[in-house]
Amino acid sequence: MHDWILQPFLPIFRKLAPLDQILKYTLEDCVLAEEFHYMVQVLEENLVPVWLGNSKCKKNHLIGACLPSAAHVDYSMFPVYHPSEVQVPIEANSTSLPAVPSKVFIHRRSKPSFFKIVYAGDAGMTLKELLAYSKIQMAQFDATVRTSRLDGLVQDGGGHVMGLLLSYIDYHGATLECIGGRHPEYSGFRQKWVYQISHTLKRLHAHNIFWGDAKAANVLIDTNADAYLIDFGGGYTKGWVAKETANSIEGDVQGLENINRYLFDCILEVFLSTLMLPVLFVRHKWVPEEVSFKLG
Repeated sequence: MHDWILQPFLPIFRKLAPLDQILKYTLEDCVLAEEFHYMVQVLEENLVPVWLGNSKCKKNHLIGACLPSAAHVDYSMFPVYHPSEVQVPIEANSTSLPAVPSKVFIHRRSKPSFFKIVYAGDAGMTLKELLAYSKIQMAQFDATVRTSRLDGLVQDGGGHVMGLLLSYIDYHGATLECIGGRHPEYSGFRQKWVYQISHTLKRLHAHNIFWGDAKAANVLIDTNADAYLIDFGGGYTKGWVAKETANSIEGDVQGLENINRYLFDCILEVFLSTLMLPVLFVRHKWVPEEVSFKLG
């Protein structure tokens, strides 16, 4: 929004009560927040706000998808929470709630979750994600299979799924694409990351689970310098996976090969395993204890 239109509203903003640090705010306070409706008129060459009314707990028609019955995808194994059951932590110096929070806490749980918002047009993508997370849950993978996991769903009183609660990965905003994995600073981690991604994909494919949109931007690098695969909503990104091979083992392999090229900026030897995944080799052996990692 342009500054010139905000200027006449500054006195109104100053009158609004600041956040109460004692209160426990929830997703309901963020996505179903009270709204103040105004229009702007020009009086004697001045912009003047004109109050139209308030609305409290009115559903945003852009947020929340109505999913088909569980007959299409069985996600009954996951708990469902109302927005009022998901707490949103606030910083001591915060002056307002985030419109879409990311780090949240399910009521009576000490571990945080990541809130992934679902918009009205996301039904198809969300169903694909639920199918993948259902298979991941049933597979009972160990910790070496590094993917996000589903902690639950957020659903409003009308049955609309407003978001997914995913396992929280502490990554400080660092994806493989964001950190620029080709930078010399990360030369000691590239083979490790390719190995971790390849290993995770092998295990996923063994259970008929596809990554889909395989690309560097969908790999999180956590604070321990480990690579996690995210986003199982399907689709593809030009330059990473071809449209014809999207959402298949072949497409995932193609994405992995392009990630490998992105990291090393050269073509390495690629051998296909019995699971149709490449085993990648580089000249220098990865020795975990000889490297350190720092983000930011």
